[in-house]
Amino acid sequence: MTRHTVTYGADFLATAQATYPDSRSTRYSGPTFHEFMALPVRSARFAFANNWDALPSTMSGAARLVILEPSGVFGPIVFYAVLVARPTGLIVEIADFEEDRAYWDTFVDPDDPDD
Repeated sequence: MTRHTVTYGADFLATAQATYPDSRSTRYSGPTFHEFMALPVRSARFAFANNWDALPSTMSGAARLVILEPSGVFGPIVFYAVLVARPTGLIVEIADFEEDRAYWDTFVDPDDPDD
């Protein structure tokens, strides 16, 4: 099994920072950028680094994806990565993600009169 170095693409980081603020406020109580990077991104990074060849592929194998089940405040997330040739060798670059932000809204709370 080959272990790959994993980095983050500029577009991935820009999207993540736009999606998850650096801190909570009276207007935003969801997960922060730090929590996103520490929890689901860390899991995806581990999977891409250690299981690249076994992951589902897209684009004729040039890209792979990791699907994470809902956990804590994060709904289901799909991470996409590509294998990139660099002067130092092949690395995996996480390129994008999709999260179902409305996932938790699909559950009906029997104690909530508004549901």
